[in-house]
Amino acid sequence: MLAFTKIKPIKKLVPDMDSSVSETYGRQEGRAYNGNFERMCYRLLFCFNQFGDVEFALLREGNLHSAKDWRTALEPLVARYRDRAIPHFFRGDSALADFKTYECLEGEDSRYVIRWPADDVLRREIDHPMTRPVGRPPKAPIVAYREFYCQAAAWDHGAG
Repeated sequence: MLAFTKIKPIKKLVPDMDSSVSETYGRQEGRAYNGNFERMCYRLLFCFNQFGDVEFALLREGNLHSAKDWRTALEPLVARYRDRAIPHFFRGDSALADFKTYECLEGEDSRYVIRWPADDVLRREIDHPMTRPVGRPPKAPIVAYREFYCQAAAWDHGAG
C-alpha cells in the first residue's frame, strides 16, 4: 500500500546563496590553486531554499571569487518563482555585498539580508561589544546587540 503526503504550497521563498570549496586530488579539468584555502580545488556556488533543498549548484574553477557567476544562479531561481506571487527574502554572504546584486534583487521586489563586509566603520561600531571580558569565560554565551545606521557615499538610498 502506498501512502502519499499532501504537498503544501510554499508561501514565501528564502533562497540562501553561498560558495564552498571542494579540494581536488589529481589533475582534474578546472581545478586551480586557491590562496585563501591554500589548496587545489573547485569553487562551488550553491543556492538553497529555506527547507534545505538545493535550488541551484554550479561547479566552478578553484581560483574564482566567491560571488563570481551569482547571476547565473539567481536569475533562473527568481524567474522560476516569479509567477507564484510569493514574497522573496534573499540571504547571502559578504561576497555578494555589491550594488549590482542589490539592484537585481530590488528589481524583482525581493527583500534581502547580505552580510556586510568588515570595514573601518563596522569595526569602530562593534569594537567595544566584541571586547572579551576579563576573567574566566562564562558557561553561557555572551550575546550583545548593537544598532547603527551607515550609508555608503556612492549609494543613493537613504539609511534608516
